[in-house]
Amino acid sequence: MTERTAILHIGQNKTGSTSIQYAIAGHDDGAAFTAPFKSNNHSDAMYTAFSDDPGSYWLWEQNGCGAEEVRRRKERYLAEFSAMLKRRDRRRIVVSAEGIWGLRDAEKTRLVEFIHRHDWRVHVVAYVREPAGWAASMLSNHIRNDGWAADFSRKSLNPRYRLGLEAFAKLLPSERLNVRVFDPSRFEGSNPVRDFCDAVGLDPALSGGRNIHWNENASLPAMKLLVRFNRSGILDRRDAEVNSARIRFVETVMKKYSEAERLDPALCEGIVEYSDTDWLYENFGVDFRPPAHGSAQKPPPARSAADLEAVLSDLSDVDLSGLDECLAAHGIRPENFTAAEQKLH
Repeated sequence: MTERTAILHIGQNKTGSTSIQYAIAGHDDGAAFTAPFKSNNHSDAMYTAFSDDPGSYWLWEQNGCGAEEVRRRKERYLAEFSAMLKRRDRRRIVVSAEGIWGLRDAEKTRLVEFIHRHDWRVHVVAYVREPAGWAASMLSNHIRNDGWAADFSRKSLNPRYRLGLEAFAKLLPSERLNVRVFDPSRFEGSNPVRDFCDAVGLDPALSGGRNIHWNENASLPAMKLLVRFNRSGILDRRDAEVNSARIRFVETVMKKYSEAERLDPALCEGIVEYSDTDWLYENFGVDFRPPAHGSAQKPPPARSAADLEAVLSDLSDVDLSGLDECLAAHGIRPENFTAAEQKLH
């Protein structure tokens, strides 16, 4: 019997997953095919299908989906995935879903067993990113998409390496769990798509630009403006139309300030947790541990969460003329609004 392999690309989030998903969408070379779910990102399908609490998925919460609608989605995703796995004319299927990372151990076990029952073996590919850089990217994501506005000196971000990887380390032999460091400076052409294609044996031509979508972080001025907007009154996004309007608004602000500087990842050292870095090193040899005091390697300068809060709260160096240009483009007289909050609203 021909051995069939289900390749699960599980993130970690903020490691180029969006670029990979756009590049491999619809791929079918006669031997390997990308799972043809409606969305390029298979997270909504995988999380909904195998979570014990699929209604907690952020997309359904933001769009106000009720319990019955989520239940129907769960049944549909399971049926669709089963139909894909019943194919016998292909040897490999690729599923790209960073949402798998956040499933609990029992839910990951259920996913692996589901695939095994269809006579496919499982191969997991996971990227991990150093904590401060990951935190800076996640912070941008939370400000843009989740309306983060509270005092950032009280925030905490955890990469949760153990949550994402431990269950698969127990369920699969080591050769079927490929943990890779996300560092575009070390990738050929700084291209995470090329690195992924090399890792799983897909046609490297997929990395040459077809459908690639680079998911950029917001610039520092855009982050500051969005923080100020979030603090001035968060829209209730448990409505699909309101949520869509906010997405367009955020995209407008990000585009207008896209050429400005980015947040220095070192500023996130005070809000990121390093608790799993010892576990990651001991199990996979990936060393994201903070330099020990007294070691030959000089520890990085300490940056507190209060430093981050001070930077994100300060609009004194943000050029508001960008907002004025957006207002004028919509026929609104910018001189009628003086404060940043007024212009944003």
